[in-house]
Amino acid sequence: MRVFILGVLEEYRNRGLSALLYTKTALEVIKKGYAWGEASMTLEDNAGGVPYKKFFIFGKNL
Repeated sequence: MRVFILGVLEEYRNRGLSALLYTKTALEVIKKGYAWGEASMTLEDNAGGVPYKKFFIFGKNL
């Protein structure tokens, strides 16, 4: 399972909502039968994960 974007608006941070959001997401993913997952668009120091892959976004005006 790949989670593209997952976060909490700044005004709602530090209230335990992020832990609830991550836990609920993980439980639903496990319930659907996925054995592992990855998150992109997440800061390297966020969520206690271990970075093993980096995504880059490139752009060019046409």
